[in-house]
Amino acid sequence: MALYEERQFGVMVIVPVAIVALVELLVFVFADFEPATLIGFGVMLVLLLLFGTMSVAVSASAITLRFGIGLIHRRFSVREVKRVSPARNHWWQGWGIRRLPRGWMYNVTGLDSVELEMEDGHVYRIGTRRPRELAIAIEAARGVASAVR
Repeated sequence: MALYEERQFGVMVIVPVAIVALVELLVFVFADFEPATLIGFGVMLVLLLLFGTMSVAVSASAITLRFGIGLIHRRFSVREVKRVSPARNHWWQGWGIRRLPRGWMYNVTGLDSVELEMEDGHVYRIGTRRPRELAIAIEAARGVASAVR
């Protein structure tokens, strides 16, 4: 049973990639079916499938992230979370999977996130449209996990 679920659509990823894909397709059709443009279209389509969305789920034991169709995913054990707090990303940090000075960021849209500090000192930021609700769900899961210990 999930304590929290959210699926985000990466508008800042989807729109530019879709525009480039459409241009590639139009060039392919109107430029005598040049194979290189069809390859470009295929690459853009794969990017949309892999990074167009991000799903976040919190259960009693784990925080799970899935990008796009799920080939790229990450799972954090709730037992390993030391601290959780809502955070705000800088616009220049961008979207996607990014290395930050203090850790890693997983984000497809917006600037709001939840920061996780793990027992081993690693820091992760998870992008969300509802940082307060996500933080509360993680804290609730931590309470359940500590009761089970």
